[in-house]
Amino acid sequence: MKEWCPLSHIKTHRFKPPIRSLCPNYLGIRQLVTDDAGMGYIYSPATGSVVTVPEFPSSAVVTFWDQQVCLVILYCGL
Repeated sequence: MKEWCPLSHIKTHRFKPPIRSLCPNYLGIRQLVTDDAGMGYIYSPATGSVVTVPEFPSSAVVTFWDQQVCLVILYCGL
């Protein structure tokens, strides 16, 4: 490769404030993103869409994806 250049077909999204954690689903087509402000988002890298998770619990410790219904399950500890 003679030159380094960004790939024009790849979508990017910059989150502000910074990302605290990422939890992709098993196919990697959706990701649960949590940021340093305690907000949660569902991000689709394929389309670049970002959806805010309403009433996201800032105490969420573990995240699981249900493979059948694309559901996010949060565990907030005891």
